[in-house]
Amino acid sequence: MNRLVGHFLFLSLIVAQNAFADVHLPKVFGSHMVLQRRKPVPVWGWADPGEKVTVTLNTQTKTVKAGKDGKWSIALDPMEAGGPYQLLVKGKKNTVTFEDVLAGEVWICSGQSNMEWPLRAAANAKTEIPTANHPTIRQLLVKKDMSLTPKDDIEGDWAVCTPETAPNFTAVGYFFAKQLQQELNVPIGLINTSWGGTHSETWTSRDAMNQSDELRVAASKLPGSYEEVIKSGQERTQLLVKNQQGSLPTSTEEWTWSAVDANDSQWKTMEMPSDWEWRGLPTVDGVVWLRQEVLIPEGKPLQKMVLHMGSVDDQDSTFVNGQLVGFKKGVAPVIIHCPTACSSQAEM
Repeated sequence: MNRLVGHFLFLSLIVAQNAFADVHLPKVFGSHMVLQRRKPVPVWGWADPGEKVTVTLNTQTKTVKAGKDGKWSIALDPMEAGGPYQLLVKGKKNTVTFEDVLAGEVWICSGQSNMEWPLRAAANAKTEIPTANHPTIRQLLVKKDMSLTPKDDIEGDWAVCTPETAPNFTAVGYFFAKQLQQELNVPIGLINTSWGGTHSETWTSRDAMNQSDELRVAASKLPGSYEEVIKSGQERTQLLVKNQQGSLPTSTEEWTWSAVDANDSQWKTMEMPSDWEWRGLPTVDGVVWLRQEVLIPEGKPLQKMVLHMGSVDDQDSTFVNGQLVGFKKGVAPVIIHCPTACSSQAEM
């Protein structure tokens, strides 16, 4: 009997040890990151309630105990620019190690498409990217995500600026970092958390909006769950499409509007090329099909014909007589060379 009890206690101890949570930190921390110089350095994360956590960076070592909710936070002393360092976070079961950590200037790059615009799409990308060897310029590219309540973690990774990684850097942030580094001669960290087309309210918490008399009304109309957001968006889209074209398609065949014989008798007219927001569709953020009949004079060499589409945001697919002749992604003038398959009467 005693031996059975002893085995039971031993097995229980193993189960309890395995139940301990590993010490971990949010993904804003990572190897190759840049920490803000000359300011207290906050380090935080999660562990078991009451667990002792030791944080070591450069010559500093500090200890903190996790609270009842498992959360812990500590502030390291301010540092001058420098590195590379190793950041160690040690708990009872595990140690988290971040390599190649620098101290310097850290800037948040946030906003809409102007900030999101990547270096690969810049006007001088072909000459800039091959020489983008800047080992002390780093970017944390925060992946897009939505939540109706504040989140305590993100998805994203730190990257050292090289010709391989530079194309994904925010172009504005990249050139800003280059100039700033020339002036200060310190490491530069960019936190790229941008999303084209977003409104300022979408970056504002419900609690903050409730503190404003002007925004409180808008906050009261916010949905209570993400599912409500999806449902509301679908309903608005269906109503918008129905108002624009009279009725919604009843089968998948009715969506093949690129076909030459597609019925466009109920389509509305619009002056193009231009931004359709200013030509009768002020609330549409989606896909619009446009058709244009073009008469090509007899005897013209079709191989030399060019179709100028103007600026396209964000992408297009262009058909001639039902045949896909080209597509473009990104805001740029679109030029399409007509293929030999084009007939003397082309519909676009």
